[in-house]
Amino acid sequence: MAKTQATNPERERMKGCVIRWANLEKEKENSEREIDSIDEQLSQLYGLRPVRLNGAPGGTGIGDPTGAAAAKNEEKVASLKARKRREERNIERLDAEMWEFKMLLSHLPAVEKKVLELRYRKHGDKSKYIWQPIGDELGYSADHAKRLERQAISRLIAIQSQK
Repeated sequence: MAKTQATNPERERMKGCVIRWANLEKEKENSEREIDSIDEQLSQLYGLRPVRLNGAPGGTGIGDPTGAAAAKNEEKVASLKARKRREERNIERLDAEMWEFKMLLSHLPAVEKKVLELRYRKHGDKSKYIWQPIGDELGYSADHAKRLERQAISRLIAIQSQK
């Protein structure tokens, strides 16, 4: 692969892509938790339906939802179902983004990919003092770990420019 010097804006754009990739998993987990919460709310609302108790032995209707309450309940159910559909579409979009970036990362050497994972997924993109722990985990110096990150970013830029 021919080495090309990436410009600073290109590097910053690619770092932004890597940061986005690092956050996709968390965003997907949040959407999955939201769907679980919606499902729980839906299960609580499904039992509330208008009931006619005319002629029921001993039935007074007290405590049963009225027609208006049941209609309001149906609106809540419809709203929750719409939110759930949005979250499901969001998860599909996130999965597609994660797959696309995974394909891009598959072109990197394993150690460079590991550096990106440690730098952006485990330690976060804002931390300044993370190179020593990353180097320690990989068995390299902090400076070498930082060089590997720069190499990985440069490779990703080169790979993406070939597409």
